[in-house]
Amino acid sequence: ESKMSVEAKAIRILLDRRLTVMAVHRDRIFAEVRGSTDRVHHARYLRGRWTCDCESKSNRCSHLVALQCVTVRPEES
Repeated sequence: ESKMSVEAKAIRILLDRRLTVMAVHRDRIFAEVRGSTDRVHHARYLRGRWTCDCESKSNRCSHLVALQCVTVRPEES
């Protein structure tokens, strides 16, 4: 069994409607993502950084990639 790529997992999150964008402000984005085990993760864009509270500890986890697929990073002014 091959492991799914981060991008494939992100697409699965979107197709399964497990991403909820909670708030979008000028330089902040907050979302809740239901993981494959139904645990809710908090993904966000804040002060120029994408972060997620999942166990991945990566700035490219599937939760963040899913959020990035449906949002646009604010332009630096």
